[in-house]
Amino acid sequence: MSLEPELREVCEDVYAYLQPDGSWYLNNTGFLVSQGAGPGVISVDATSTERRTRAYLAAIATVTSKPVRTLVNTHHHGDHTHGNYLMSGATIVGHERCREAILASPMPPRRASGRTWTGVTWSRPRRS
Repeated sequence: MSLEPELREVCEDVYAYLQPDGSWYLNNTGFLVSQGAGPGVISVDATSTERRTRAYLAAIATVTSKPVRTLVNTHHHGDHTHGNYLMSGATIVGHERCREAILASPMPPRRASGRTWTGVTWSRPRRS
């Protein structure tokens, strides 16, 4: 099993970004490359850390030079939202309670279910 994320084209202009399994706080995400009015990328979630989100953005750049214009947050968990700030200029779409929960979440996250956050380089998310 590869420990590197995999970019997989699901259908024309739709991509899945699959992170390796076996570690806590990893999510899979994806994006669509819009060809219509206001062309750009629609991303479904970000990732958990600055390093992981930069790798995701680099994967997007292998497909298109278009910017991320829309970022859809499926929910507030940090493995889906902590990298939001790296998609500056994107309109973030999500439930209003999602935003409230993001702003109320501690950073770095507290211990969860006996797991600790070892070996993770946390950057400070920027609020706008």
